[in-house]
Amino acid sequence: MRHLVWALAVSIATITIGNPVAAEVNEVVLGAQYGAVYLPAMAMERQRLVEKHLLANGLATVKVTWVKLGGPAAINDAMISGSLHFACQGVPSLAVIWDRTRGGIGVKALGAVASNNNWLNTRNPNIHSLKDFTEKDRIAVPSLKVAAQTILMHIAAERLWGVGNHTKLDHLFVALPNPEGMAAVLSHGHEVNANFTTSPFHEIEMKAGLTTVTSAFEIMGGPTTGLTFTSSEAFRSGNAQVFAAVNNAFDEALLWVK
Repeated sequence: MRHLVWALAVSIATITIGNPVAAEVNEVVLGAQYGAVYLPAMAMERQRLVEKHLLANGLATVKVTWVKLGGPAAINDAMISGSLHFACQGVPSLAVIWDRTRGGIGVKALGAVASNNNWLNTRNPNIHSLKDFTEKDRIAVPSLKVAAQTILMHIAAERLWGVGNHTKLDHLFVALPNPEGMAAVLSHGHEVNANFTTSPFHEIEMKAGLTTVTSAFEIMGGPTTGLTFTSSEAFRSGNAQVFAAVNNAFDEALLWVK
């Protein structure tokens, strides 16, 4: 009987050691946008940090997929549809999706990615403030309504023209991802002659001779959190070990950047 117990214990131990933890999902999908501010996400992808921590959790078979999305509206749609599990996104779009999903999948932020500035640049020499924009001008922003740049413009417009006038310049907005917004504003034949963007597109536009009308830090009166790393309560509750692996990879990426 004693030998039987030992044999059974050895068999169980062998099975446990020889087989990885059952994967909760077969694939985890992470999304980011364009710009230097996404450096932690770049580090996670390039250094395969998610794969590293999945392996440590016994989840080596889980596929890791990174996708680039053109703006926060696309990120929110992908998160709600379930085709995206983690994302880097601005605070305004996080607030929108948190409100839309708090009775459902429950999208929240794991933490802040960066405190980053955004600059409203123009090639029009007649524009020195928001008051100088006319019906002939067009302003590129990453997404309409939910992009941080759009909300910043609303704050600045209401401060300038009074309560209720926050959308005064909305009809001039054109939704373009940061690289496309830069390409448009640098093309003198394009209708877009201003771009509210982040680094490194801002620096490229400055070298091309554009001027800055205002910035996020100027509008907000100082540095603010510009970017967050998000996921959902639904994904965490159903995939606790995968979630933990991604969270650990995110923490390691931040330490590497610092």
